[in-house]
Amino acid sequence: MKRIYLDSASATYLDKKVQKAIRPIENIFFGNPSAIHQEGVLAKKYLEESRKKISSCLQVRPTEIIFTSGGTESNNLAIKGTAENWLIKKKKPGRIIISAIEHKSVWEPVGKLADEGWDICLAPVDENGQVDLSGLKKLINKNTCLISIGYVNSEIGAIQPLKEISYLIRKFRQNNSFPYFHSDACQASRFLSLLPNELGLDLMTVNGSKIYGPKGSGFLFKKRLIEISPIIIGGSQENDLRGGTENVSGIVGLSVALQLAQEKRKEEDRRLSQLRDYLAEQILKNIPNSIINGGMEKRVANNLNISFKGVSGEFLVLSLDALGIACSTGSACNDSSEPSLVLLAIGRNKKQAQEAIRLSLDRKTTKKDLDYFLNILFETISRLRQE
Repeated sequence: MKRIYLDSASATYLDKKVQKAIRPIENIFFGNPSAIHQEGVLAKKYLEESRKKISSCLQVRPTEIIFTSGGTESNNLAIKGTAENWLIKKKKPGRIIISAIEHKSVWEPVGKLADEGWDICLAPVDENGQVDLSGLKKLINKNTCLISIGYVNSEIGAIQPLKEISYLIRKFRQNNSFPYFHSDACQASRFLSLLPNELGLDLMTVNGSKIYGPKGSGFLFKKRLIEISPIIIGGSQENDLRGGTENVSGIVGLSVALQLAQEKRKEEDRRLSQLRDYLAEQILKNIPNSIINGGMEKRVANNLNISFKGVSGEFLVLSLDALGIACSTGSACNDSSEPSLVLLAIGRNKKQAQEAIRLSLDRKTTKKDLDYFLNILFETISRLRQE
């Protein structure tokens, strides 16, 4: 059976150039980069070359890159590490602001901090998933420790105005170091500029598995003068900020994947925007009672989230999978049986939220693939609505 993969927001395939870069590292330069023997020194060399390659892509210092196991760990380090450092300085919990549509790897750490007495505030979003800047501004006060706003939402693809948010924070911060500004950029890395200094970020998360790199690879950008505490201890790796032997082959693959993603981003943005718009047009034209979730203008190129009235999103995903189509109801980290908090936050009701699926395109997606998918989708929706 022919398979069409439309779930690149969950995970991407491993690029052949990335595979080629990883192979000798796994087979030859396998030493522990903290060791002082020849194998360890060679592994350290590849580790630091990868750090330089990533820092060059981001136009930052190599020492500002902290390697992690991926997006979830990087988000946890940014949030918990900042909170712990605040407690050391201030002796009591402060305020953390996130948007109402953040990923679970942001929601759950701040939820845990709420249980420990932290003041957690949700910045409101509009019907397109855009953060309400005036609403955000009202939430910032002298006790604000951290503001964490995802660059691109993982479910509806909404692109946030990070520069404008940064301006608000800097205007409030003045001579004070807080609040820090963090962004989860995992879904943005293939299509948007990743220059944290230009965006006004203090902390930024990137994940290898979203950019045709290895799973279990990622990093946190931490601006030089920003202080955070480690959340994984037991070693002095990563400038004492992340204990544990580094995944050298994964990091090498990550550096190659990021470089390729940034080189190809403008081309892919143009190509996939056209395919996404074609997909949306065909669905709205041929399937009655279908609703696009989120706005189409400030939306990342590969994302389309859509609800089909009278059809369970979870059941539709399973039905399509049986017919050779891979897609999802939303973030892979969420419980697919529960209504999406993101869709509820942008004004969808519970039923509409449970009728949604997410379609996300990648480098291999073609118009021919989408036409094949659309024929299956049209037939499947018609059949499920009649059952």
